[in-house]
Amino acid sequence: MKNYPVKIYIAGKISGNPNYKEDFANLREWILGKYLSSKILNPASLPEGMTAADYMRICLAMIDSSDLVVFSESANNSKGAILEKEYCKYVGKTYTTIVLREADVIVNCPSCNRTPSIGCENEEYFLIDSDTRCSCCGTFSKIYRTKSDLINEWNFFAAVHAAIKNYEV
Repeated sequence: MKNYPVKIYIAGKISGNPNYKEDFANLREWILGKYLSSKILNPASLPEGMTAADYMRICLAMIDSSDLVVFSESANNSKGAILEKEYCKYVGKTYTTIVLREADVIVNCPSCNRTPSIGCENEEYFLIDSDTRCSCCGTFSKIYRTKSDLINEWNFFAAVHAAIKNYEV
């Protein structure tokens, strides 16, 4: 995979969310922790005091300029973010959703009792509760991880690969 600085637009609930700046900062940090060379397009950094229509025009332009759109969990409760997701579907923009929560339980590999890493290795990913080769010991077995943890990382890396593939075409 090229070390292309993927442009990622982050989306979530801003209106009616008093913690939106912190929420967007946490999502930004999570993404940068997974893909350091990404460039984050953040609507929470726009100046305050404009109309909803002004914000939406700017945000749609940022989406058009991005390679990937990452929606936070709060996006499901936002009229603007729902519109942004529909726009992504309409124009064929690669997007995914990240749920930032504390991990419930991470179950270790039943063979070596270590927690396997997840993500990208030879562009292969494993799915929740599927037969998987442990990245620690190589044993092929069922490995369970917290759903939000696994879905976040799997979806994010898959979405980055899709965005880069679209860029290279």
